[in-house]
Amino acid sequence: MRTATCVVLAGCSFAIPLEDVRSDDTAGARIIVGEPDSSGEDSALVVDDNPPCNITGVVLLPEQDTTEAYYRDPLRIRLTEPDLSARFLLRTADGETLDGTTVPRVDDPATIEFFPTEPLSPLTEYRVTVGFCDDRETLSWTFATSTAGESLTADLAGRAYQLDLENARWIRPAGIGGLVPLVTDNDVLVAVEAASEGVVQAFVAPGLDGAQDLCGTTSPLPAAALSDSWLALPEGTLVLSSSGRIVVLYRAVVSGDFLADGSAFVGGRLAATVDLRHLEGVVSFGAGGTTPEEMCLFIETYGSSCTPCSDGEEVCYDVEVEGITANEVAGPLACVALEDCHTGCATSTCGDPTAGECSG
Repeated sequence: MRTATCVVLAGCSFAIPLEDVRSDDTAGARIIVGEPDSSGEDSALVVDDNPPCNITGVVLLPEQDTTEAYYRDPLRIRLTEPDLSARFLLRTADGETLDGTTVPRVDDPATIEFFPTEPLSPLTEYRVTVGFCDDRETLSWTFATSTAGESLTADLAGRAYQLDLENARWIRPAGIGGLVPLVTDNDVLVAVEAASEGVVQAFVAPGLDGAQDLCGTTSPLPAAALSDSWLALPEGTLVLSSSGRIVVLYRAVVSGDFLADGSAFVGGRLAATVDLRHLEGVVSFGAGGTTPEEMCLFIETYGSSCTPCSDGEEVCYDVEVEGITANEVAGPLACVALEDCHTGCATSTCGDPTAGECSG
């Protein structure tokens, strides 16, 4: 065996290669020679440079081998515990590496996301490798993007869409998508009134079985920017009418893409803060209750919690939903100004049903 001599007056410490020691003898460790011990022999410390990695991970987004990935979605994995060494390598099928930013989620640091610097291309294959545990462990998968992001060729004016909130990805509160039918009895329809010069004017309407419920009022949406097929509603306040009550979404951000032929809206994302006091008597979580406090307790069962509103009451909740789709339904939809007051409302209680009609 090779030996090493340390010729220094006061202790030394360095690593030496030991040619006849196989890596499997020391599990890839280094032997550090230090000061002589009390017996006069050189002391040695085995330092494991490759300790076992107790972290595992799973792919969340996009799914392995999917051909329907949304070109503006982040890439996402979840580890069994946070790891700041995690890093993504995103490449095209031709091997071109794409730049981006890797960050852990603030609300769940074990979930790691990668945001490409530029949106991906439609109908394109990509390959991903994520290294963690200082690159001693990796996750690798491939996916392809859908047609979303292709240039819009259709006129959107007069079209109507039914939102599919039940099958969207509910980030906050996680897992609540299947309870959407308990939250509201109505479909949520969106009507595009006008779309020109990069601006979309639209309103929200209640629906039943994909058709407009003319007994409920419609709610205008702020003007949204349309860049080719991509729609973006900048952060602001959305005021919606539901079952005769006003529901306000604070700091609301909405985005997504229309398919080129206008037949659907895909990749939708909504982030907002809602004051649950506005939903009392409007929504029901079944056995979870209908008061703001009961709703907060119910939300806690999904691992989330309410936060203070502007007045300090802890009955506000941050909602984050992604992967929202909306398929086209028969349009155009009518503007309805008053509850149960429209010529098309079979159960109208209004003395003059025409008073419920509006325009714009």
